[in-house]
Amino acid sequence: MILRCHFIASSQIHTCPDNWLMHQDNLRNDCFKLFNGSHLEWNEANNSCISENGTLLLLLDSSMAQIVQRLYKNYGSLAWIGMQATQGDSGKYYEYKWINGQKFDLASPGWSRLPELAKGAQKCVSLFLSHWQLLTESCDSKLNYLCHRASITTLPYATSTQGPNTAAITTDSTEVNGAAGLSLYTLLSIGLALFTMGLLGIH
Repeated sequence: MILRCHFIASSQIHTCPDNWLMHQDNLRNDCFKLFNGSHLEWNEANNSCISENGTLLLLLDSSMAQIVQRLYKNYGSLAWIGMQATQGDSGKYYEYKWINGQKFDLASPGWSRLPELAKGAQKCVSLFLSHWQLLTESCDSKLNYLCHRASITTLPYATSTQGPNTAAITTDSTEVNGAAGLSLYTLLSIGLALFTMGLLGIH
């Protein structure tokens, strides 16, 4: 028996979970969700985003800022984002940092209003979406919050056929980020094993 294997694989598909907004271009594929009406303290909001496989929003470059501004310019909400003022040895809050440790550059991405350094308990940062303003808030204030995560990447169907008298082998879409399913590598391994069996006359 001569085994003929044909594998068909298309480009990756990017999607977002239900109720998340997606931005997709040639450089990035991102998912965003504004929890509007779900008022939480900053730490609670941060943990909520983590539970959704994301983080509180980080605006690390101007392109991300432009995306968020376009998506949420009509929302008159204050929302927690992933920035705090760090506390020095003297107990004073002196420097803003994103929660990944990167310093906040006040010159970029061109805010219409820059926050003053927080004093006392005010060391967490919210974003006034419709006005594109950064505001300092007490971290135990209960606000809406904005989460960001990477898109879900899947591979389309891959198919292997053994000839006119055998059924095709088909797998469901496989999530590259770890969901159950067969990878293209696994399918190729199966095809090679079937090909070897055909050469040896094993049915």
